[in-house]
Amino acid sequence: MNREERIMQRVQEHYDYLQQKGYEIVFLALQGSQNYGLDVYDENYMSDIDTKAVVLPSFEDFVYNRQPESKTVVLENNEHIDVKDVRVMFETYKKQNVNYIETLFSKFRIVNDKYKNIVQILFDNAEEIAHINFNQALRCMAGMSKEKLKALTHPYPTIVDKIEKYGYDPKQLHHICRMNDFIKKYANGMPYEDCLIPDDKEKLIDIKKGILGVEEAEKLAVLLDKDTYNVKEENVTEIDIINQKGIYILNKVKFDLLRKKYIEDLYISTEIENLEETIKRLKMEYKDTIKFTVVYNDNYYTIDTQIKNKLKETKYYYLADDYKNPTKVKFIDYYFTGEPSKTILASVYNCSNGEIEYYRPKKLFKSIKAAEDFYLKNKYKQGVN
Repeated sequence: MNREERIMQRVQEHYDYLQQKGYEIVFLALQGSQNYGLDVYDENYMSDIDTKAVVLPSFEDFVYNRQPESKTVVLENNEHIDVKDVRVMFETYKKQNVNYIETLFSKFRIVNDKYKNIVQILFDNAEEIAHINFNQALRCMAGMSKEKLKALTHPYPTIVDKIEKYGYDPKQLHHICRMNDFIKKYANGMPYEDCLIPDDKEKLIDIKKGILGVEEAEKLAVLLDKDTYNVKEENVTEIDIINQKGIYILNKVKFDLLRKKYIEDLYISTEIENLEETIKRLKMEYKDTIKFTVVYNDNYYTIDTQIKNKLKETKYYYLADDYKNPTKVKFIDYYFTGEPSKTILASVYNCSNGEIEYYRPKKLFKSIKAAEDFYLKNKYKQGVN
């Protein structure tokens, strides 16, 4: 299994996990070092897999105005899945946050087949989304660099072990370097997809592994963060220019996704209501029917015979076998034939020949006249004079 296959296997595990939890996933995409070619898998450093998932609310969620989903799921192996309602995620795209925009360019993503045709326009126009607000994108990149600078030597619980080992967190430094490379390319008009891949990947990987001493690392971090800030200041325009095409695409895709989901929810809801009404009706129709337990393949089952007029043991009935002298029989009990027909019959004692015989319950009549009438009616239907 090569690198790409190993990554996709883990991404699939994330997708399957959310699916098992009942989320209606639009797509799930990888976010992190694998998208920049900076992932490492050796005895000293092992890149994990983090993903972001776009999910849909149910129609019920919408009607009851429930809080849109926005949470981070931490798996047992400490990998993260950032789960966001489509409404939240698309607003985040508008804010131009690099960590989210990159999911539109990731080669490691899984799209729900149900929504592929709708969401493909999003990926086809990823550059439009990534350039909705040039100024905001620059501000986000500079802001991210500043955040990483603050975290460089701060003993946060998740990185305290690195601080103790190196005196700083090498991963934060490599992010500062990456943002500096990124903002320069973006400001120069390079395609976003190309901006994601740094020029000197090997150097950044070495930095991430902690090749620099703490003093040199701190100096480099301050220098590059300042340079990133300067690039932002030099290129940001006086007025934010909004790319309306990108906004339109986000709104259109969001609308189509929600419409499809809600139509499906309403259809299923209607079908459930119809089914519930049918069950209620049947329960009313058959509430007084005969039910008894049978054993089949060593399992016990309750059988509803759908027979309302229960035959009484030892009582006499008549067979509709003659229009003058219908045969008199004595009802003994109900009999379940089992395989292959699984038919419910009435076992009776034939008063004429003294034999035990079996008939369908509806063929036994309480009176001679009822048996005669049925006999004549049946013969008439068959065209017999």
